[in-house]
Parts: sequence; C-alpha cells; structure tokens
Amino acid sequence: MSAASFALGLAASQSQSHAESGRAPEELRRAPCVVETATFPLSDANRLNDAQLRTLVAGGTLAFQRKSELRARGYQHYWWERRNVYTFREDGSFFNLCTIREQQGGPFKPCPVRDQPRNVKGDRGVGAWRIESGRLCLESVDEGRICLAVHRQGTQIFVQGPPRRNCLHGPAEAGQAPRT
Repeated sequence: MSAASFALGLAASQSQSHAESGRAPEELRRAPCVVETATFPLSDANRLNDAQLRTLVAGGTLAFQRKSELRARGYQHYWWERRNVYTFREDGSFFNLCTIREQQGGPFKPCPVRDQPRNVKGDRGVGAWRIESGRLCLESVDEGRICLAVHRQGTQIFVQGPPRRNCLHGPAEAGQAPRT
C-alpha cells in the first residue's frame, strides 16, 4: 500500500515541561484545535511499550474528540467539534471515520472534509498502522505519516503527537472494533 504519513513531533522534554508547568509550548498554542493537557503526569512509566500498544489497538478503536477555538473570520464566527474514530484491523490496516458538529449543541454529521489543513473530501480515510519503537505509527495517502506516543493511567489514555496536524494530540478513548 503506498502511503504518505503523519509524524510525531513533540520531544519528551517539551511534553514534560508542558505537563509540569501547565503552560502549552508555542506549537500547542498555534494548533487548529483546542489542545487539552493531560490530567495525569506523562512519564516513561505510563507510556505504553510495543506489546502494550499492540494489545490496545489490534482489533480495537481509538476515538479522538476535539473542538476548535471560537474564531472570527471577517464578520462571521466559526466553531466546530470533530470526532475521529480509528478502527485498527489485525492485518495492519485501519480506517478512520470522521463526524463533525458545526454548532454548539447541534447534531454530529459526516465530515464534508477531513484531515485538516489539507481538506481531503469525504468522511472516511484508510491506511496502515504499525508499532515502531514504542510509538503507534499511522500512514495514509491522505494524511501522510504520523507516529504517536500513547500514555495510560488507569482507564485514561493520552496521546502525544504533533498538535498542528490532525488534532490527535490529547485524550483518547479506546474501544473494541465492531465485528464484521
């Protein structure tokens, strides 16, 4: 499968200082979505290793729900809340289903475009996943390559990734993929 990919960008030192100080580094403050901080300290002790990552994702899902800032565009204000659910198949492939709410309190509907800032048309994406050196790496033609560090404390999951791409940096929910 030919694929471009997403890439992990935050160094551990930035992430630790971010978690400790409560102040987001400049890269996080410029993100296209509201970047949430972890509710628990991120450390090597709670970062998932290769085997733990495989157990978490193979045959499962990771859901990311993110909001944009309320921003002015000329005389209009815009806001969105997007939910991406990545379903990871055992064979190393994944698909991503995107839904969006464009008004606070409104219904979620299929995304007309996804993978911002590229604005790829459609609400579904496909690609390949693999585990590399303690990171979950995703590759797709639409989105490119990105690698994510995943931390867990109890049932809480926090994903470290490049916040300016795809808004995956932040809390996530793990689940089981529907049987087909």
